[in-house]
Amino acid sequence: MPISSNVHHDSLLTSLSVGWWNDESHYIAGRVFPSVTVQKQSDRYRVFDKNDWFRDEAKRRADTTEAAQVDYKLSSDSYYADVYAVKQYIGDQTVANFDAPGNLHQDTTRFLVQKLLLQRDIQFAEDFLKAGVWGTNLTGVASGPSTGEFIQWNDYTNSNPILDIELGKTAIAANTGLEANTLVLGRDVLAVLRNHPDVIDRINYTGNGGRTGADEAILAGLFGVERVIVARAIKATNKEGATGTYSKLAVAKGAFLAHSAPNPGLMTPTAGYTFSWAPLDGSPVAVKRYRDEPKASDVIEAQTAYDNKVVSNELGAFYASVIA
Repeated sequence: MPISSNVHHDSLLTSLSVGWWNDESHYIAGRVFPSVTVQKQSDRYRVFDKNDWFRDEAKRRADTTEAAQVDYKLSSDSYYADVYAVKQYIGDQTVANFDAPGNLHQDTTRFLVQKLLLQRDIQFAEDFLKAGVWGTNLTGVASGPSTGEFIQWNDYTNSNPILDIELGKTAIAANTGLEANTLVLGRDVLAVLRNHPDVIDRINYTGNGGRTGADEAILAGLFGVERVIVARAIKATNKEGATGTYSKLAVAKGAFLAHSAPNPGLMTPTAGYTFSWAPLDGSPVAVKRYRDEPKASDVIEAQTAYDNKVVSNELGAFYASVIA
């Protein structure tokens, strides 16, 4: 009988391959704040003075006297869209030797787009999701909370996450007259809240179809916000060639509460904006393909151009160390 290596030679399956990337729904950079499409890399926008609009300055008017004169101040702020780009060469020899399945150019495009989506989420967390950026900052502790602190939510006996979020909502409303409508959680925080007795009791009390867990929609109702967004993307922290190590992006053990405008517009207050430079951005990533004849290669290039901008720090509250 012939041996197996003489009757079958291994080849690539045409119906299966294994690839790795973050699902695009796991990224939060394009979901928390509205994006403002701009035509220039840098520009300015008008800012009204908040205090002027909340002062009670109307006076009783006697006959034949002038109305009380009031006024408001205007200033401006600016943005600057940085450009980020990646590319990959696809050599003619590689194309000629490439076996099915798959499409080398499509696979490369997906690879490059994922690189930039990952970068946008990393930059989003660096710009927005940390202590010291927002008007309200609260920190979770294991015991003995003092001013600006609360018991970490993994302590199922002593913590009260619903009340803690209410404190942030109250601070935002007290300083701006607006209600927080968006809550961002890390994946680990969501896991703790799913099993928190206070959350489960509220779910059981309100019915919710007899569900014993808590998803984003149910949590939004419990916390009194329009939406809960969970950051699920991960990144590799090792150098190329080293053993792969991975960490979560954004608020892995934190939470962020904000008033976020549904859409950008004139005289529209919001905690933050992302200014996207339309000619180079592609909303959110622009991809182009061109030929490098001296290298006998096609080139796939992707780029994005944006600026994450805190518009009103009083419209945000950051919760650090929500869980241990």
